Amino acid sequence: MTTRPPLGLSTDGLDESVEGLRASEKAVDKTLDKGLRRFITELLGRAQSEGKSAGGVHRHAINEGAFRKTGKGIEIDSRRSPTALGAEFGSHRWRQFPSWKGNDLGPADRIQSLAIGYMLHPALRDFIKPGERRLVDDVQTTIAKEIGAQ
Repeated sequence: MTTRPPLGLSTDGLDESVEGLRASEKAVDKTLDKGLRRFITELLGRAQSEGKSAGGVHRHAINEGAFRKTGKGIEIDSRRSPTALGAEFGSHRWRQFPSWKGNDLGPADRIQSLAIGYMLHPALRDFIKPGERRLVDDVQTTIAKEIGAQ
């Protein structure tokens, strides 16, 4: 039986769709967690590759462990690698580091146009769009599988 609310909209199948979305929530959460871990791992690898190929203080910082994965991201670990911040952002004062590139990210929508950093930030600029696309594709595939399975 078709129900017609006052606005003239049909709600046929709405209850089933809502139940299907609730059931797929855990699968989507799992896909997001797995996708973000993969994104972080690949980004870390790209940043390390940038540092090693740049040589000098960058390679030294990478070999000391300048970057490390955290629960949901990557941190610049200046405790393990005292040269990490200088190698990533440069310096006005200390000549063993490249020239200063700044460290102000500003709004998130500007990340593609910023020229800060020598290792992690360039890797992020290059990888953020394909990484986002892969994550969205994975989530869409999971939702399609979940809806099709019901």
